[in-house]
Amino acid sequence: MARLLLFPLLLLCALSMACGVDEELYQAALLEAETLRSQLAVETQRADGAEATLAAESARLQREIDELVGQLEERAGQVERLTGENRALAGELDALGSELAGLEAAHSVLESDHLALGVELQDARDDIASEQRRNQELTEQFDALALEHQAAVASNATLTTSLSETQTELAQASEALDSATIELEVANSLYEALTEEHVLAIKARDALSTENADLISAKASLETAVLELAVKYDGLVADIGAIETLGKRKSTLAGEVVVLDSQVVSLRQDIAQLEERRRPLVVQSYRNSFRCTGSMEPKITCLDEALWLSNFKAEDITLGAIVSFYPTSDCSITSGPVAHRVVDIRWLGGAYSFRTRGDAADEDDGCWLPSSSINSYLIDLYKNVRPEYAELRNAVNAARADLDAKEADYLQKLQTYQQKRLQYCGSLTGTCTLSTPRYNEMQSLYQALEAAYNAYSVAYFNYQALIAVAKG
Repeated sequence: MARLLLFPLLLLCALSMACGVDEELYQAALLEAETLRSQLAVETQRADGAEATLAAESARLQREIDELVGQLEERAGQVERLTGENRALAGELDALGSELAGLEAAHSVLESDHLALGVELQDARDDIASEQRRNQELTEQFDALALEHQAAVASNATLTTSLSETQTELAQASEALDSATIELEVANSLYEALTEEHVLAIKARDALSTENADLISAKASLETAVLELAVKYDGLVADIGAIETLGKRKSTLAGEVVVLDSQVVSLRQDIAQLEERRRPLVVQSYRNSFRCTGSMEPKITCLDEALWLSNFKAEDITLGAIVSFYPTSDCSITSGPVAHRVVDIRWLGGAYSFRTRGDAADEDDGCWLPSSSINSYLIDLYKNVRPEYAELRNAVNAARADLDAKEADYLQKLQTYQQKRLQYCGSLTGTCTLSTPRYNEMQSLYQALEAAYNAYSVAYFNYQALIAVAKG
């Protein structure tokens, strides 16, 4: 314990000037410590401000670049899409123009055929009129011949022959008239069909004219859109120039960032040096109370509080020191933190490890603790400053005493039972034959052992329930 308190006593001696240290040297050390602390705070603030400013500027420039790149990609996509649409519409316009030219040529051919058929129809009508006039003339001749026949019976044979010839010519003329009539009907049908085709062609031409007007309007709209895209493209070119300017600015800022980073590294090195120079002047400690588990009774109770040193070196921990630690997986206890006494120390593999035990326990905690598992060690104890835990402490101690008594009673009855069994049976295992008095005696001992075990179990569960309350 004398070595345990050596560092705090030296610190108190240095602070109280009780060890004969020069007052001026002490004041100079204090002044240097305060100056270093002020420099550390100022440099830390300056470094943090520079880092925050740099980070904010870099983030803002990155956001602006990302936005401009996104806008540029979006506008490029629009240009490509509109260009594709313009090409598609131009192709459709060319196809429609070709179809219109074909329809106009077909219309011209139909008009030519129509005119030719009109001429042929007129010729056929003229032939029919000529045949009709000839028929009329033949009819007049027939009438004259009939009169001549009636007038000149003597020349009947000659007239009969002439009549036959005339009738033959009349039959031929009738046949020619019938053929001309059929040709006239066919020509009329062709004329009507050509007339319908001509009407359809005119309608198709009107539809194509309307579609051509729509296409011309669409072409004008596309030309307007192309002009607008050209203007937007010029804007994008300007934006690209601005982005290039921003890129140059980013490069400049990157250089400034490198410079600032080097300055930050230098400042951090200065801060680390200041921290290292300041470290021996700082004592990290804290004060807290104990849980009412009774593991350190009677020297340390849950009515007490302790002052713990947390920035310690492993070599400062000595035998008998009280340490606060978290158990490892090898320990017999599982929950932490735990405050127990160091009962053994070893140096192995270039590192210290410690064996601990509660003052109220018969055995240690069953594990070697590395120094990394130890949070702090006790440097001062304040007795009976937490009277509000007295009732819980008394209950835990009473339960522990009852558990110890029940355990002792159970072990005593177990020993008595085993001695009698060895005496009567010669072994603690297997079966043996007993007389009625001895059987009754062993039965009575077993019942007493069972009652003692049940009492011990009840006391154990009561104690564990109180320990759970104390740890909670």
